[in-house]
Amino acid sequence: MVLVFFLAYQVFSGISSGYYEKEICKNLPYSIFVENLTMVLLMDDIPPPDLGLSVITDKKESFSFKMDQIRALKLSNMEVRINISSDCYKVHFWIIPDYMCAQGSYRIVSDYSFQFAARSTSEKSNVCVFSQTNAKELSMFIQSTSKSINTTFYNSLMERKSNLNGIQKDFLGFSFTEPFFLMLNGAYQSSITYSISSKTVSSECGIEIIPMNINGVIAIQPGSMYISDITCQSYVEGVLSIVVLGLSFTIITILCLCLVQVSGVFDICFLCHPKQDVEYIQMQKTNDVEEEEFDNIE
Repeated sequence: MVLVFFLAYQVFSGISSGYYEKEICKNLPYSIFVENLTMVLLMDDIPPPDLGLSVITDKKESFSFKMDQIRALKLSNMEVRINISSDCYKVHFWIIPDYMCAQGSYRIVSDYSFQFAARSTSEKSNVCVFSQTNAKELSMFIQSTSKSINTTFYNSLMERKSNLNGIQKDFLGFSFTEPFFLMLNGAYQSSITYSISSKTVSSECGIEIIPMNINGVIAIQPGSMYISDITCQSYVEGVLSIVVLGLSFTIITILCLCLVQVSGVFDICFLCHPKQDVEYIQMQKTNDVEEEEFDNIE
């Protein structure tokens, strides 16, 4: 019986913390035990309607979900089974210690740039902000005016990449070529900018809290992070802003060169003349000076 179960599912019980991508196929479903751990499922695109998820709690209670309406989900201390009845589909998820992100987890979706203000008044606040998974390059910058904030970036191997701890008006940023998440601890008031070079163009832009499974019910856990001043910039808007900036620089440069030419400070046409023409102009100027001096003598 155990052998049959093992063949029916890819079973992983000793999985470590980090970021994972797993191919789920018709004849190769996936099963994982998350004991004293939290699984954060993230799907940047809409899953197929036949992608199913079932969980078995420590009380041996079983619940099933259809994933086509769920873009993200947190699961803790249970067995998770994922299956599909048609072609293969790649799922993306994080495995993190269950004490992390205790006061809420958020996911960001954007196809270019996203900026928002985040605030927490609780010294015990512990929230996480997860990046997208369908990106080639990602970056996040945070500027805080809080003394009690503790900010840490984690890469796919759960390595701490940088830390901002209790320094007022400090600025912290990091760039990644892989998914990452940001953990914020303590009371803070921060401005956060997130940018992405995406493999696919998304029509979505924003930040939302990740729901969790509570006794078979998908519930929204009230987060301790207050979000405001949301600004989205799409890929098209970003490209247009670069084009406008380039044209503005070109026009200003041309105007400056024209002013320099008119004022006589520098002869721009000197750069455009061939060598022989330049020598002729120099000789002509020399002759003009000599004639002027001769006229003055007379």
